Amino acid sequence: MKEITRNTTFQEALERFQKDDLLTFAYQLGLSGVSKLRKAELIEQVAAQMLEPEELFYRMAILDNQSLAIFEKALKGTYHYDKKTMDRVYSIKEMHLGWASNGEFWVFPDVAKAWEKVKGEEFSRYQKRASWVWKCVDWCEKMYAFTPMDVFLEVINCKKGIRMKADEAIEMFYHFPIDRFWSGMMDDEFLVNRVYATDEERGEALLEQQADKEFYIPSSQEVEEHYDELALLSTPAYQKLKKFMENCSCKDKIDTEGLLLDLWVKISWLDDGQDAIQWFLQQFDSVREDELQEVMGLLMEAYNNTRMLANRGNTPIELAKKSTFQGMPTITAGSAQAAALLREAAPDIEKMGFDLDIDANADTIPVIGMPNGMNGGIVRTEKKVYPNDPCPCGSGKKYKKCCGRK
Repeated sequence: MKEITRNTTFQEALERFQKDDLLTFAYQLGLSGVSKLRKAELIEQVAAQMLEPEELFYRMAILDNQSLAIFEKALKGTYHYDKKTMDRVYSIKEMHLGWASNGEFWVFPDVAKAWEKVKGEEFSRYQKRASWVWKCVDWCEKMYAFTPMDVFLEVINCKKGIRMKADEAIEMFYHFPIDRFWSGMMDDEFLVNRVYATDEERGEALLEQQADKEFYIPSSQEVEEHYDELALLSTPAYQKLKKFMENCSCKDKIDTEGLLLDLWVKISWLDDGQDAIQWFLQQFDSVREDELQEVMGLLMEAYNNTRMLANRGNTPIELAKKSTFQGMPTITAGSAQAAALLREAAPDIEKMGFDLDIDANADTIPVIGMPNGMNGGIVRTEKKVYPNDPCPCGSGKKYKKCCGRK
């Protein structure tokens, strides 16, 4: 495959696409009647549509000021990105505006030429509002999934200086690039995450969890942080957990930032609180006993202060104060290792109001052994096996994927 250089155009870069992917992109750009085109003809049409001033205007408008600044710097020469700016750079790349590789980012020359016809005062006025609404859509996707228009507007208008009515928000929504987000609009009244709209069983299960819980309306700072970091890790609970991880006896064995982000995602988006707690504890299997008790308390505090999709953005502790929360989850063990850790921390866990059922997921299987050698007779005992333990049959698979499969 031809290497992409600073002289490679967007149209030439499209040659790396499979034809099916090109067709999908063409439909997302609003092109029709292209299914029978040869690949070269399809590439030409996709590139022409993408670089139309109106198309590029609305595509670029979702970039906030920080991302636009990176784009502008890349127009003047190769932009050298670091870990801090990498996510923004790759977001611009995924919008097909340029190329990034090995710490370097540049804009495709034909995109740069088309941009000259787009930028200006009109674009700046629109981009200021559209880039903010774009972030609000992301919040609604992750925190509500099903969002009434009045709630969507509340989220938008939480930012000082933004006063938007439904007609503007709806028109703006329909101009967002469809290949870049997961939401749809139903009858101009509901913003719906397509993941839950297309999976009826999953959608109904989420709505049942959300029940009549009130929508949590965020601050503008929360919307910004959640968009940039995919989580709200600046909260006191997560900062205390971070500080512990940076100073604990096994600090050199763990990726603090990565673990905290994974923890947030597991609890907030995936509604996987029990597994998240078990998984997180397993990262600290070599800490001292006093540290185990401390991390257990910090972990529970983080759980109670995580904004959750199932709670329409509310934290468990907020719902408890409103008397609409139905109690803390029962914590169970997924492996023998997790069970041992939970037994040690049981008194602290129960003090926090959590129910604990260590053996709920375990199967009891018979074990035959000869502890005194071949002539010592057979001893029959029992052993508890958890879903994530190695299967006793010796297959090398987890028990839940092998003999424990229901």
